[in-house]
Amino acid sequence: MFLGGTSPILNHVARLSVLYEDLRIEHAAPLMKVGKLGEIDTVGLDYRVMYFIRRALTTLVEFRGGLNQLHRLREFKNVKAKLTKKDADYIKAANLFFEKHWQRINELRNEFGGHFQQAAVTFATSNVGPEVISKVTWD
Repeated sequence: MFLGGTSPILNHVARLSVLYEDLRIEHAAPLMKVGKLGEIDTVGLDYRVMYFIRRALTTLVEFRGGLNQLHRLREFKNVKAKLTKKDADYIKAANLFFEKHWQRINELRNEFGGHFQQAAVTFATSNVGPEVISKVTWD
């Protein structure tokens, strides 16, 4: 189906497919009210929700990059006019979404640590009240 990895367009479609599935899971997971996940869940549901939000924002950034790379391919440019109306509309809607919301997606990714920057840490630590108790272990 993927021509043994020899088709740039199919390779990009494969990447976008994986990213789409990641995003689907990352969107659905925080909505699940699952209890403890055993030994891997040491911080609980609230942290797990934030983890999936951070992952979803990062996946959106990767998906946009993959979509942009797809548009630059000569192979895609050659078949673009032959797409079904439905497929062309989906691609157009995705591009419009990213154009409209790109700055905010990037800001949110940085604010929530999807791309963990020092400014996000400084903001968080400057807004933590004295009632919050946590611990850091250094090995």
